[in-house]
Amino acid sequence: MKTLKFTLLIFVTFTLTIYSQTGSYTFSSSSGTFSAITGGTVLGTTANDDHVFNNNTTGEAPPQSDIGFPIGFSFNYNGTFYDRFAVNNNGWILLGSGTFTIGGTYTPISNIASSGFANIISALGRDLQAQTGSELSYKLTGSSPNQTLVIQWINYKRYNIASGESFNFQIRLNESNNSVEFVYGVVTTTNTSTSTQNNPTQLGLRGL
Repeated sequence: MKTLKFTLLIFVTFTLTIYSQTGSYTFSSSSGTFSAITGGTVLGTTANDDHVFNNNTTGEAPPQSDIGFPIGFSFNYNGTFYDRFAVNNNGWILLGSGTFTIGGTYTPISNIASSGFANIISALGRDLQAQTGSELSYKLTGSSPNQTLVIQWINYKRYNIASGESFNFQIRLNESNNSVEFVYGVVTTTNTSTSTQNNPTQLGLRGL
């Protein structure tokens, strides 16, 4: 079986320039070092598959309504301040305040539903699955006013791929400038394709 292995080590940053639609964000990319977080809050287990995490570290089937996890600071996204977030196993998060719903989909940016799919930040939105050695976690780092919330996927793979894949990436929310970063580490993938892998991979931002 052929494999493709490469290290992206790329920071993809979105910074809000005016308070309007998500189209008002600017985009930039840069090379750097992938620094994995340790000692954060672990979500689920190595059996994660289509789980969402909304104030529940065990994981549940979507959709789920709850108060989410604390960002740790007030984060301005698309002109609105949010203090909570929820996580979808399939490579994306959703921001909220109070009680809010996170849905379940492999295509979070293009999904036509509105309930459960607002305020989405997607670093690798597709059908992902944990495996032996995987970990999904989050951690607040730094000190105010320069804190960063890091949500991290380690050693994930595409659904229904037996072995040989490892995706490592993070979503970072920065307090200092309300920017969003997608950070990618070592990515190992196979040339295996199945009928369940026809959905596209979606990276980007979605507003209300």
